[in-house]
Amino acid sequence: MYNLPDKYRIRGNIGGADKFLLIFFCKNQYPFQLKFDWKV
Repeated sequence: MYNLPDKYRIRGNIGGADKFLLIFFCKNQYPFQLKFDWKV
């Protein structure tokens, strides 16, 4: 997993729309494929 700042780490279950927006934002911030552990 990429070593991202805490504010970019995703913890717990979030809604589909929020997940999409978060992925979109993160991909704009980091121009590489991000991998998140969606389930704690």
